[in-house]
Amino acid sequence: MSTTVRAALYYLLSIGLMTFYGGRVCPFIDSLPIWTWLSVMVVGYVLAFGVRTALEPRFVLGAELWSRGRRQFWLEMVTATLLGIGVTAYDTLVFSFPIASGLKALLGIWCFGFFMALDLTLVRERAMALKARETNVRLDPKLPFHSLTRKIVVLATIWTAFNTMIIALVVFKDIAYLHDFMQNMLQSEALSAVKEILFVGLVLLAFTIRIVVSYARNLRLSFELQAEVLEAVGGGELARYVPVVSTDE
Repeated sequence: MSTTVRAALYYLLSIGLMTFYGGRVCPFIDSLPIWTWLSVMVVGYVLAFGVRTALEPRFVLGAELWSRGRRQFWLEMVTATLLGIGVTAYDTLVFSFPIASGLKALLGIWCFGFFMALDLTLVRERAMALKARETNVRLDPKLPFHSLTRKIVVLATIWTAFNTMIIALVVFKDIAYLHDFMQNMLQSEALSAVKEILFVGLVLLAFTIRIVVSYARNLRLSFELQAEVLEAVGGGELARYVPVVSTDE
């Protein structure tokens, strides 16, 4: 599956989740008809998809093989940031929403963009490694060394921050809802609030599992390539190279 098709699937999923997520955490977005907010999401994501698809051939595929993974990540993150800023500005100027409402939308778009950027970067790195094996090209990343432990710490910190902020926004919205209806609250209303929190948690868990599986595939491929080259060297073939697609160990 190409990165363009994978990005399109992520964007479609993000449109659906953001349409649901927006009203769950922001009373101003919740005040809009669902089709109005869905239209904002569709137009925004379609424009963002057009931009990233137009830039990918030159910015990513036109770069040296060893730098394509890093460029893929920044392409997706910059596109998500511009989309979030655009939606925030639109909400403020057209709907007269406070800036805090737009920032909640920006956070959600950023979160989905971050997951997508990680996944597409891992996909790009796998493609780089397979291409290097096929052509026996020696990859030499001209970037500063970043240890694997440092990468894991940074990734875990950002991941936890995103998850905590999103779940906190849902919880705060539901607490306010329950407070407003406490006098005549039905059991079904309380259950609905719990279901919303569980839904958001399951979505974040699904994204997390996807990234972990994708990263595991990259590690397995890395080990397989190293074993292949070592076996070739053991047989006297000394012109083989192990593809290097990252700046860690």
